[in-house]
Amino acid sequence: MHELRLTPCPDGDGSSSVDRDRLLMLVDNDLKLLGEIIDLFLEDAPGWLESIRYAVSAEDGNALRDGAHALRGALANFAADRASRIAHGLEIRGRDGKLGGASAELESLEREMAAISYELKSLV
Repeated sequence: MHELRLTPCPDGDGSSSVDRDRLLMLVDNDLKLLGEIIDLFLEDAPGWLESIRYAVSAEDGNALRDGAHALRGALANFAADRASRIAHGLEIRGRDGKLGGASAELESLEREMAAISYELKSLV
């Protein structure tokens, strides 16, 4: 069995954006399955981020809620708690129609997603 090694994003603070142990537990240590899930996530993530960007720029609370909710669900598969918390915050903003500050949260989410993508790509 191969050892799962996550490489923290060089632009980050050195901490991992993905919980390695929890990630392995979620796939029952099945690295082949993990690779397939990572490939799907990396393929779909840019679209989710684009829908969130659009929602923020258009000040569309419903679209923000829906886009952030979809991304948050996907992030749960990768034990990516920081990004999941940010996505949840955007989801709540969209739900409540309180979009002030959403741009700053989106920037945080984009940085975290870049780190997650970098770490996941280091696995496949």
